[in-house]
Amino acid sequence: MQNEQNVHEQPIGPVSAERGRFAWVLPMVLVVLYLAFFAVFAFAPDLLGGGIGDDPSSPLAWGIPVAIGLSFLAFVLAGIHVRRVRNDLE
Repeated sequence: MQNEQNVHEQPIGPVSAERGRFAWVLPMVLVVLYLAFFAVFAFAPDLLGGGIGDDPSSPLAWGIPVAIGLSFLAFVLAGIHVRRVRNDLE
């Protein structure tokens, strides 16, 4: 019975502690950025809702490129996470 319990235990060392921190940091960065984005739209809509360029009635608001940038950042962070996990498992 004792041998069965030892098989399923994973050693906790500096590598797995670092892996655990890394697994939490990337999603938290995205959560903070998305919450900041939503908070700006909720409490200061003029910052991202105005038009791009000199014309305030421009059909393209600042919120659109910022949202596209956040989506791109999410894609890049996911790629970093996948690369890191693959390197740790090999």
